[in-house]
Amino acid sequence: MKEKVFASSSILGRREILRLGAAGAAGLIGLSGGVRARGECVATPTETEGPFWVDEMLQRSDIRSDPSTGDLQPGIPLRLSINVSEIQGASCAPVAGVYVDIWHCNALGAYSDVSGAGNPNNVGQRWLRGYQLTDGHGNVRFLTVYPGWYMGRTVHIHFRVRKFSGAAVTFNFTSQMYFDDAVSNALYAATAPYSQHVNRSPASNAQDNLYNSRLLLRMSRKADHVLASFDAVINAEVGRSSERATPTDEDSLEHLHDFGGGSPQVAVA
Repeated sequence: MKEKVFASSSILGRREILRLGAAGAAGLIGLSGGVRARGECVATPTETEGPFWVDEMLQRSDIRSDPSTGDLQPGIPLRLSINVSEIQGASCAPVAGVYVDIWHCNALGAYSDVSGAGNPNNVGQRWLRGYQLTDGHGNVRFLTVYPGWYMGRTVHIHFRVRKFSGAAVTFNFTSQMYFDDAVSNALYAATAPYSQHVNRSPASNAQDNLYNSRLLLRMSRKADHVLASFDAVINAEVGRSSERATPTDEDSLEHLHDFGGGSPQVAVA
């Protein structure tokens, strides 16, 4: 069965990956880490953590299930790779051993372990949340499901990069990753349970108050799953990225719990 490739600069199919060669393929799956000159490094913009951050401290790569029941969230599998590099002095290099959390809504737009703000009461459930520690190349990999949408926001995944000294947070960076509209629209129109959730609003990234094109994922849709990767560049010299989205009245709720802390407790499998 042939893969599905969309006509978008952020979507790469098999032929394009082969054309790019090993270096290009490595970049797609999040293995582009290497020491680079400072001029080649641009700090990733920060964005709000939103009201649905919960510091679960779940160390796992497959975040689809509720660890208490093992029940999987339905949806198209998404294999996500994130590479974390750090600006230090005159260079930018992969950073090992940092905590990378991701969290996002399910196919119908709900978050786990929260209630209210448009969510059903999912307190006590912990699906679609987890963290990984970056390896020596600055990479983490997650298996999740393609996110749905909820009213007022375009399709996105929240992520956080932290460093700890014992129980103390010494570095805390928060942002979001966005999805190509062409992929989202096609999946939502033809695939259950996404197709049960209609009247998407905003209907595109451009209509979202927080969307930043620099936070767009590299993506490739296959027959039965989606690949995505992202390069996050943090700035160790200032402790956080120097850029931050400016809140508006419409997204003030998203800024309610910005910059949470937490401690590296014993992970739950």
